[in-house]
Amino acid sequence: MKLLNTILLILLSANLFGQNLQVHYDMGKDRKYVTSTFEMFKPDEYGATFLFIDFDYNLPVTNDASLAYLEIARYLTVPFLRDIKFTVQLNDGLVIFSNPDQQSFMKYAGHNIPQTWLTGINIPLKFANLSADLLFRFPKGSDSFQNQLTFVWFKPLFNQKIILTGFYDIWTATVNAGNKQLVHLAEPQIWYNMTKHVSIGSEIEISKRFISDDITINPTIAFKWNF
Repeated sequence: MKLLNTILLILLSANLFGQNLQVHYDMGKDRKYVTSTFEMFKPDEYGATFLFIDFDYNLPVTNDASLAYLEIARYLTVPFLRDIKFTVQLNDGLVIFSNPDQQSFMKYAGHNIPQTWLTGINIPLKFANLSADLLFRFPKGSDSFQNQLTFVWFKPLFNQKIILTGFYDIWTATVNAGNKQLVHLAEPQIWYNMTKHVSIGSEIEISKRFISDDITINPTIAFKWNF
């Protein structure tokens, strides 16, 4: 999956409009499926809006869409805070699965990914090609808020032919008996810009307590169309 702030640093610092379509083939253990991602960024006089939509194509037998996931963020400029921006974000999604006892009928059911609202501030750390989001998380059904810290990086190399980008999220999650633990998720990416519109590259999803309690590493190979 592609998490929210992968291109915010460069786009927030430059008054640009951009959108792209990515197709990833996941080579992780027991995965081997395709994910498509649509990203859009649009600035305006008050700030900027960023969103992405992921679809995993991993439904048994048919390889139809098995997951839909959306993140959308609104960033508002606060003049007296210079480059610091206020943000409100929404994460939501749906997982589709088939009943293993009735494969021949492919009876589908949907499970919602917990809807989560986030709010906080975005701080550009331009000296290091980094930005940081300091966020409060409000998952649906939770009795209390959680905390999240997101770092985003963007580094062009060789006259922007190579792009190193990605994010690292760390947040608190409530587990049994109300105890909290830290969840880690990082997705570094590398892209080679073949033309103005066409890029090829890779993403590596690295997580702990996101998919399982163990550290998991899932690389992809990817194609991106910028338009």
